[in-house]
Order: sequence, then C-alpha cells, then structure tokens
Amino acid sequence: MGSWCAGWRLNRRRVRVSLKIPVEGIPPLPGMEYGDGPYERSRARAEAAAARIVGAMQVQGNEQWLLERIFALKTGKRRTSISLSEMVDQYLALPRKKPLNPRYAFQVRSIVKKFLESVSAGSPSLREMSEITPEIALKFVREQEARGLAAKSLNTVCGTMRSIFALLRKKAMIIENPFSDIPFAQGVMHSRKALNASQVKRLLELAREDSFAGPLIIAGACTALRLGDCCLLKKDNVKLTERLVAIKPSKDGAWVWIPIFAPLLAVLTTAMSSTAKNPSPYIFPEQARMYEANPDGIGWRVRKVFLKAGFIEEDGGDCGLMTQRTRGIRRANLRGFHSLRTSWITAALIAGVPKEVVIKITGHRAVQAVLENYFQPNAEQLREVLVGKM
Repeated sequence: MGSWCAGWRLNRRRVRVSLKIPVEGIPPLPGMEYGDGPYERSRARAEAAAARIVGAMQVQGNEQWLLERIFALKTGKRRTSISLSEMVDQYLALPRKKPLNPRYAFQVRSIVKKFLESVSAGSPSLREMSEITPEIALKFVREQEARGLAAKSLNTVCGTMRSIFALLRKKAMIIENPFSDIPFAQGVMHSRKALNASQVKRLLELAREDSFAGPLIIAGACTALRLGDCCLLKKDNVKLTERLVAIKPSKDGAWVWIPIFAPLLAVLTTAMSSTAKNPSPYIFPEQARMYEANPDGIGWRVRKVFLKAGFIEEDGGDCGLMTQRTRGIRRANLRGFHSLRTSWITAALIAGVPKEVVIKITGHRAVQAVLENYFQPNAEQLREVLVGKM
C-alpha cells in the first residue's frame, strides 16, 4: 500500500518526505476515523518517527542539519515531485471525458509559460511543484493583475493554475494547493447585446451574399448555437426530414434538439447536396478547417459582414461592436456573432416560449443564467408586450 510520509514547512517551502514505514492493514472505511489493528499500529510507528525528526530539529536548532536530514530521507525514496518543466505536459496528458481541445491546450501552455517565467525571475533555485508556496502563487497572480488583465482573464489564469496543482497534487506530493486560497477577481461583466429586428434582417440579407461567413451567420441566427458549434456542425447532426438539428454543444456537454427554420433549411439543403461526395464529416468543411487552424480568422470574416451591415468598431449607441473596459488589456465585445444567440433567446422569451423550452434548446442548465445574461429586450419590444397584455 506504500509508505507513510510526513510534511513540514521549511523556509516558506513545503517539504514532504517518506518515513520509510510501510502502510499496513486496512485503512478507515468512509465515515470512520480508525482502520484495523495493523493499520493503526503502522500509523503509530510513523507518528513516532515523525516526532523523533521534529525533536531532533528542536534540539539541534540547525537549519542546515534539517535540510540535510530531509534530503537524506528524500534520496532514499523512489518517488519525487513533478518538475516544474514537466508540469504542463503531465497536466495535459491526464485522462479526460472529451478529447483535448487544441485551443485550450495552447491557452494552458501560455499561462504555464508565464508562471515559469515568474518563478525563474523570483526564485530561480526552485525546480519542483512541491516547492511552490502560496506566497509565490500570489506573487504570480499579482503580476498578471499588474499587466492589466480583465477580471475574467485573471480568473482564467488563476483557475488554470489551481486546476493544475489540484489534479497533480498526489503525483507531485503536494501537501496543499498554493493557489487554493487566492480569491477570484470581481469585475464588470460585458454581456453581448441583443440585436433589434431590423439589424437581424439586414445581417441575414447580407449573409446570403457571403458564401463563407453567410451560412454561419444564418445558422447562428436560427439556432442560437455558438460560432464554434456552427463551424463544426456535422452531417450527422442534421436531420433534414425531421427538420431538426441534434447536437451536443462543446461548452454545455448535453444534447440539444433545435428545430430548423426556413432560412436555415435552405442553407443546410444546399450545403448537404454540395458536400454529399465530400469525405469531410462537416456541413461546412471549409469553415471547419479555418476554425480549427485559425479561429480568429473566422471571427474576422464574420466581423466584415457586421461592419457592412452598418455596425461600427467603437462603442456607438446600438451599433457599436466594442467598448473600452475599465480594466483590461483588450476592449470588450458588445456585439458580434454571439449577439445572435442573445437575440434568439430574447425573441423567444418575448414571443412567450416557455423558459424551460428555451434552456432545453440553448443547452443552459439554469433559467437564472439565461435571464441575467441573455434576456435583453429593448424598449420597443417591452412596449409591444405590455400593450398586448394590458
């Protein structure tokens, strides 16, 4: 079953060592405090060994002796902590429910690279994950905050590092996750704005003239799917005879069934017939290739259609695509492809579609999230509803 270990903090570093005492017997069952006799006797021997080491430390009072003593114990072990240079590869190699997304892997590597640069600059002698202290973790997060990252981006950095240390904790012999006590940042949430009826109509008109971005815009407007899901929509997801799209969105992870409306039916029928002999599993193979290789390129092609429809880059009333953050390196998106999702949800709720049906189609797990982030009726829509009801 392995050997008993003991852990200490030394010079603001965590140290975990093997006591070279085998774990014997049966450990405590869930909900119980003690194991069987052999287990408890081996635990008592381990506690006595740890006490002898602590006693020697107190009597000797020599920090160098302490380091040598712990090092001697560690060198007798077969297992050591994970080196910082191997940390990201070990994390990305962990088993997952879904195949590893290349974009996510790239993001993780970028975050870990910045973390290693921070450690190298402040504590160049550190080599292992078990040597990272909460002070070092907090220093890294504060450095990223000083760069001007928005709250959402800063939380992504902190959350990623927290996950890495949490999932590798046992293998890296970490006593406590150094990122666990760092609070998430609070910031202003810039939700995508819903488009009005005339804006959606104009976008759909221009979408029919753009053979690349057009089908994606029509798909997004008719299904409320995110851009990545529209790009990677597969032939197997489309049931033309039933006029239904059955898909498991990448972010939500649960199957949703979306009715196919007339504008989308024309797009899908054309796409299915034109790609019938194409071995690609995707409805829009060219768009899928670009999304997997260069997702920013897809966003740029979609943005061109929005600009042609009368939207402007800067914040400008109900036509601005971007706005300046109070804190953050990049501007925040106000309108864009994701606005089609917001517009679909707003229109559905205004039309009286039950909230439970809306979240079944959009893949959300909670009605509250939809109402807070996606339901954005304008003054005219509210007036029409109230006039009709009162």
